[in-house]
Amino acid sequence: MKKTIKNSILLNILAWIAFVVAFSGLATILWQLIPNHNSLMGMKILQLLQTIFVLLLPAVILVYYSSDESIANYLCINKKPILRMALLAVLIALVAQPLINYLSYLNHQLELPEALAKWQLWIEQQEQQLEMLTERFVRADTIGELLFNIVLMALMPAIAEEVTFRGWLLRLFNKNSATLSHLSIWLTAIIFSAIHLQFLGFIPRMLLGALLGYAFKWTKNLWIPILIHFTNNCFAVMAYFICNKNGISMDALEEIGVGSTVWITMLSLLLTSASIYWLYKETNKNSLVL
Repeated sequence: MKKTIKNSILLNILAWIAFVVAFSGLATILWQLIPNHNSLMGMKILQLLQTIFVLLLPAVILVYYSSDESIANYLCINKKPILRMALLAVLIALVAQPLINYLSYLNHQLELPEALAKWQLWIEQQEQQLEMLTERFVRADTIGELLFNIVLMALMPAIAEEVTFRGWLLRLFNKNSATLSHLSIWLTAIIFSAIHLQFLGFIPRMLLGALLGYAFKWTKNLWIPILIHFTNNCFAVMAYFICNKNGISMDALEEIGVGSTVWITMLSLLLTSASIYWLYKETNKNSLVL
């Protein structure tokens, strides 16, 4: 079985789909065993179970069956990241926030052709429902609730999604190559964005996915894209908590870098580009490019 899966991209993809379906059912069964599972906390536990069973485990199992290396070695999580690179990862995610806001704004301006007006309406309705659900999930009144939200919505998704998309899928597309190709990085980024089913945020999420792919290529350490991903998600969770505590609208925060503050986006673009280039130079200095 190990040899069969190892030699076929198609079999890996089909096996991944089968695992996702099976583990999704298992996660739902476990969730239904929880008292008051339809409560908000119950729904949060369901999301945690899905992150572990649907996102993380299928990729880990397929890495085990398709590689002769250890799981940690294959995923490039067997070494601590260099401190300078870890700090740069955090810096990139933070200075990019206004740029992400502006890209999200541009994405929202895009409309499908008139013939696809029904699809446009469906996308907007789904986005509104997801925003309402996210607001319920991210709301926290205590530090304990905030920490739980950080684990649920920042830490676990960062680990699970990077293991799946950069650790497994990106390397799967390059199974016959010693390096990660630009095409595979962008293809993985497109899949990464599409699978979230949030098409009004497709462009910024795709570009984030590409950044995460290049960070993995340059550093040969999955902890760096995990750290970028975690910082990006954690910033949103923390920002909502602070705004909620101080009676500030999240809309005001999301509009930073848009309209009259577009100059902040230009500054963000400059700082983000410089930070990414700095990370690239650091990896070249240490001969780490994958």
